[in-house]
Amino acid sequence: MGDPYPIEWIGEKEIIELAESLVVERPVDALPPLDPEYLKSVEEAERLAGFDVPAPTLLPQGYELKRVVWADNTARLIYGPQNSTETTFLIFMGRIAENKVESCLDCPPGTVEDVQIGPWQGWYWRGIFNMAPSVSGQPAPTPIWEADARAWHLVWNTDTLWFSMFYMSPDNYGGEMNKETLIKIAESLK
Repeated sequence: MGDPYPIEWIGEKEIIELAESLVVERPVDALPPLDPEYLKSVEEAERLAGFDVPAPTLLPQGYELKRVVWADNTARLIYGPQNSTETTFLIFMGRIAENKVESCLDCPPGTVEDVQIGPWQGWYWRGIFNMAPSVSGQPAPTPIWEADARAWHLVWNTDTLWFSMFYMSPDNYGGEMNKETLIKIAESLK
């Protein structure tokens, strides 16, 4: 487009100068920026979050940290069984000044229990809303509450952070969870 005259006469020196002008200069030993979706450690999440990210010292047996994410002002610690790609235990947290968690407002009456996590009020429930498969040409199905689903939840707020823990065990893995164990894991956060 336009006058091609300068392009016709560009030589090796000029093409190198052009290429070098398109690249941000960075020292060879500089660390690449962190990818907040695929952090390698809790410490990397802390650098991005600007606050200490507590991790549990107690986990379900055979579980390990699989992934750490910092997105939407939320630190996410994602755990699963060792020697597996499954990620069945999630801990989310963020600053209380930016968000708070509360009891499940959509759960059926009597589902949510008030619990204590150390000195803090929390809420525990088991179950999940599931939706039947949609049928072409039909209205979307109404979600159905499954009280015995393999999904356990625990949420609470501290003075500075909010927390949400979710354990969901697929049928093929067979892991179980309960309120007491979730509370022990929550109280082990350091």
